[in-house]
Amino acid sequence: MRNTRTTIVAVTALGALALAACGSDNNSSSTTLAAGTAASATPTTSGGSATTAATSGGSATTAASSGGAATTAAAGGAITGSLDASDQTSDGTTLKVSSVSINGSAGFIAVHQDANGSPGPVVGHVDIPEGDSSDVVVKFDSPVTTGAFWPMLHLDAGTKGTYEFPGPDAPVKSGSDIVMKKITLTVG
Repeated sequence: MRNTRTTIVAVTALGALALAACGSDNNSSSTTLAAGTAASATPTTSGGSATTAATSGGSATTAASSGGAATTAAAGGAITGSLDASDQTSDGTTLKVSSVSINGSAGFIAVHQDANGSPGPVVGHVDIPEGDSSDVVVKFDSPVTTGAFWPMLHLDAGTKGTYEFPGPDAPVKSGSDIVMKKITLTVG
């Protein structure tokens, strides 16, 4: 009976993770997860901080939006993070994040192209070490044009150094708010 219950909880958690990764129109989501999984939610931009506890034997992620502090309660301890970036001019091959901090885990900055005021497809990412980093340059997968972009902080919870999202490298978040910031990149 215990194995059946564990399987049902794990399958339910994976389904919730898949739904959260897809997003929704109301920009809010919450997920309770089973052992060994990480949370994901639809990005929003309000600031704040929060603490989330994991289910028995599991892990969970939390974060805050741009400039906010984030706290994650996981099996290994608390994970915190922040990110700041400004509107900038580029040749269309890179974007610069002026400061980022992640404590309790290494991570990634994933840059999403804007999709009608929300983060859309990932157009580039870079791994970051645990701690504070400044002037981090994210190289785009292919050149971009002028527009809005969303640098977003993710954990490195899967294969170390390999960006796996959707998957274990969930965004750092606080409640339903993700550590990210919308900026305008002017190419020219």
